[in-house]
Amino acid sequence: MTAPGMVARRLAYLEAACRETRGQLVRIERLIQCRAERITVTAKLRARRSRRRGPRGAPADERLLREHVDRLIFERRDEIAALAQKPARQEHGIAAPGDRKQPVVSQFEHRVLLTCTAIAWTKG
Repeated sequence: MTAPGMVARRLAYLEAACRETRGQLVRIERLIQCRAERITVTAKLRARRSRRRGPRGAPADERLLREHVDRLIFERRDEIAALAQKPARQEHGIAAPGDRKQPVVSQFEHRVLLTCTAIAWTKG
């Protein structure tokens, strides 16, 4: 039988680990978004210098940014997939045995998993 103090410490440890993992996912999302924006701006400047005519305007920029974000997510897919699965396991461990339910997945985690699955499916 475990002491109540040990259970409380273990729960606090699991909750802190879960918060830290979610924080890492948020940082990775921000890093990828900022890097994709820098790559997009650089690509637009290079295209402007070479006088290459292409689609202009916000839709083309958004599409280019989305392509860069998808590529960067794909490059870090193993790290992101491992981190995206950790909070689900941690939340499952935190939940009381009678309360065990499907964990909530953030939009970023969902998009990463879908992107990685779609790219792997098209390449394989």
